[in-house]
Amino acid sequence: MKISIPHPVTCSMATQSDIEFIYDCLFNLFDEDNQLENFSQTQETLFEALFSSKAFAECIVAQINNKPVGILLFSVTQLNFTHFPSPGVYVHDIYVFPEYRRMGVARHLGDYIKKIALERNFCRIDGIILKNNQNALAFYQNIQDLNVLDYIYYTRLKLK
Repeated sequence: MKISIPHPVTCSMATQSDIEFIYDCLFNLFDEDNQLENFSQTQETLFEALFSSKAFAECIVAQINNKPVGILLFSVTQLNFTHFPSPGVYVHDIYVFPEYRRMGVARHLGDYIKKIALERNFCRIDGIILKNNQNALAFYQNIQDLNVLDYIYYTRLKLK
């Protein structure tokens, strides 16, 4: 069921009270992508990642009428620092609850992360799209100045 939006989408940085919502979004994302076997987080590990003294990630929460409806999880990256003049943002996950999709929520999250990156003098925003996620690919292909790279392979060596 689609919901009409009587008020605009607002975005803000997540707070500790958002942990359960962030966890639910990530769980739903992995479930929808048929990747639950790869979901490694608990509310406790998310709290450590986002709000502990050793935090290494950040999260933006999108709201409509003060109700959280989506997230964008990101971290600072130095990846390929020899190619770029400054750090960048790596977008780990974007999730919007199904009833709020195609209403501009993801676009607002994207605008907010772009604003953060520019304020911090970062030079780029990176992310990965699963090859079978055609909706995400279509979304990203409509963003001006965004390049979907087809000339690199992403590699991973699991250590644990």
